[in-house]
Amino acid sequence: MQERISVIVPVYNVEKYLFKCVRSICEQTYEQLEIILVDDGSTDESGRVCDELAGQDRRIKVIHKENAGVSGARNSGIDSATGEYILFCDSDDYISDQTMVQKLMDIMHQHQYDLISFGYQRENLNGKKERTEFSECERHFDRLHDVTEFIINNFIEYRIAWETWTKMYRRKIITEHHLRFEDTSKVLAEDVCFELNYLYYCKSIYESSLTPYCYVRRDGSLTLGILKTSPAAYVNLINCVYGNLEENKVPISQEDMTILFTVWLNREISLFEKKGRGYKINSPVCLTGKAEELYSAMKLKDCIKNWGLKHGFVKYVRVKRFFHR
Repeated sequence: MQERISVIVPVYNVEKYLFKCVRSICEQTYEQLEIILVDDGSTDESGRVCDELAGQDRRIKVIHKENAGVSGARNSGIDSATGEYILFCDSDDYISDQTMVQKLMDIMHQHQYDLISFGYQRENLNGKKERTEFSECERHFDRLHDVTEFIINNFIEYRIAWETWTKMYRRKIITEHHLRFEDTSKVLAEDVCFELNYLYYCKSIYESSLTPYCYVRRDGSLTLGILKTSPAAYVNLINCVYGNLEENKVPISQEDMTILFTVWLNREISLFEKKGRGYKINSPVCLTGKAEELYSAMKLKDCIKNWGLKHGFVKYVRVKRFFHR
């Protein structure tokens, strides 16, 4: 008997792309699928298309709800899911390999991993595809510190994809630890927030070199748009990540939390400085909650100890300047 896989598709005003997306899921050679289409208050014909598709395949379940953003739609899908594993697919993207789910399940059966990550193809506006491929690797975590090191050395450096639609998750981990996507109006990078929390409950993960998912760049897509974000968004993200860990009594050390805070913020601040995303780098911001605690715990001597004189000094100054206390 095949294990059931829940595929959650948040839908909002994508009537032109929805059929191709759902068809690519329905045509998977792995048949034991639960396909959950969450119509997030679409104002075009997307809702009607969802219902039509459900009438053509009994595996499709449709949820119609008031608009609450992509996080709310994904959360509704999680609440409705019954599969042992969960995949996410954006409704304007598609799966280019009909054997994707079967290949992922073949990998899963090797070791019963807690997470499988894979690469993707980026389809540009002109139709040209570019592959983002990652190295094949199996990892096991015996300590929480091992997870922190993995996040710092691999996740933050994008040696494993961040995107939610590049993962197969265990539903049991998500439900047992009450993991949900945060409101995108309050938190920057809701998928990163979700995955950082999820990783701390993993004992083993597998990074595949497969690139079966096709991410379609189009005018008006959420991912393509450049967000004008204030430093306060980072504070909210940090508080959300560590709020969940504390709620579930995950005993991550203060040292690990401070190092992770410093490294991750440095990378993002550097990127924002280069891209000029519309805020003044010296704008004051009110630090609250865990972010304030981690900021206070940052010491120049610790940064130098971890990264050497030059890099440690730069990381320390960049974060201090960013929050401008």
